[in-house]
Amino acid sequence: MGRHTHILVLAALLSLIASDAFARNGRQNQIPNNIYGCEVCHTVAGGLNDFGFGSFQHTAGGTVNWATLSQMDSDNDGYSNGLELADPGGTGANNGGTITHPGDRNDGLCGNGSMEGAEECESGNLGGATCASMGLVSGNLACGSTCRFDTSNCTSCGNGTMEGGEECDGADLGGNTCESLGRGTGTLSCGGCAYNYTGCMDDSDATPMTCGDGVRQDPESCDGSDRGGQTCATLGYTGGVLGCEVRCGFDTSGCIGPPPTGSDDSPTTTPSVTGNGTNSPGPAGFDDNDQKIELDGRACSTTTGQPSPVNGFVLMFALALIWRRRQRA
Repeated sequence: MGRHTHILVLAALLSLIASDAFARNGRQNQIPNNIYGCEVCHTVAGGLNDFGFGSFQHTAGGTVNWATLSQMDSDNDGYSNGLELADPGGTGANNGGTITHPGDRNDGLCGNGSMEGAEECESGNLGGATCASMGLVSGNLACGSTCRFDTSNCTSCGNGTMEGGEECDGADLGGNTCESLGRGTGTLSCGGCAYNYTGCMDDSDATPMTCGDGVRQDPESCDGSDRGGQTCATLGYTGGVLGCEVRCGFDTSGCIGPPPTGSDDSPTTTPSVTGNGTNSPGPAGFDDNDQKIELDGRACSTTTGQPSPVNGFVLMFALALIWRRRQRA
């Protein structure tokens, strides 16, 4: 390779680097109220963040279409790009609002004391909303850390529809009866969104069953912790812990030793079905797609008028190659 050829190669490389560095010179200055410099478009690694990718898509002839870009929510945090850069109208003005990064969904306007964008609430400001207005009966509505309603302390008990962890609600018994729940016959009712068995009748003598009130009464063998003084030992077992099953009969599954003569060798317990009587949905959250778009930077240059690290490496490699060949010549 001759001297003139070397010069031509160097000129081509320098031209390429200069065009790459200067073609986007000042593009970041076209973004109104941009306090982030070129990092408004780029990640630390040098690629494009979500806002930078959007600006690349909406740039023509070297000019950013801010009117369109301002109405987009590039980082999908519930605030438009214009709102985050204090220019919600996309006119290039500054409304004096809080400025946040339009390419970082973790840097939003929630917590600045003013409801805006997709916010449902702001700190203690619920905008007049209550648990009842959210379709829940009662409780304490709160504002979550993402400025969305937190209904975890609200309950739907009392709205007449069985939902969440409720056993029942008003007349809605979930299709159950005394018989289907193993409580004999009679009328099943609901109180506090939990089954009330006082209207159920024992099949044998039609005596109202008070099972579940914690007090053993005939014909109950036990009720809750009230075993009537009976233990596994008094029932003929070696030892163990005597339980009480859902129909207020003894649960001997915790007893040890051979069962007494005439007893059921395989006692069966019926697990109690309980409910907390509340409906506690979590607060509505934003979209959880946090993945950033990493592309070669095209929206604005990282350093005005200076070559990128990659092109600088190419230049150094080319110079070293030329110098080595000249040494051999």
